[in-house]
Amino acid sequence: MNTSPVILGLQIVTWKDAKTSELHTAKNQVFLKKNDVKDMKYLVVHLYPDDTIEIVTSLNWPNPTEKGLKWQEEIRKNK
Repeated sequence: MNTSPVILGLQIVTWKDAKTSELHTAKNQVFLKKNDVKDMKYLVVHLYPDDTIEIVTSLNWPNPTEKGLKWQEEIRKNK
């Protein structure tokens, strides 16, 4: 959990793979506007195997996204 201030505008998201130490950068562009975060308590970044991301904000604990549920199902099928 991080309590840093949220920066509005284009979000440049990078992360390091825990298994391989490979550095990843999001392939898609996500913009946060003031209305996206106004009165919200949670901000979650969903990282996907295709190096795309989704950013979700919510007042309560965030719900899974449609894209996330599809990836989850695909991973379960391929086990």
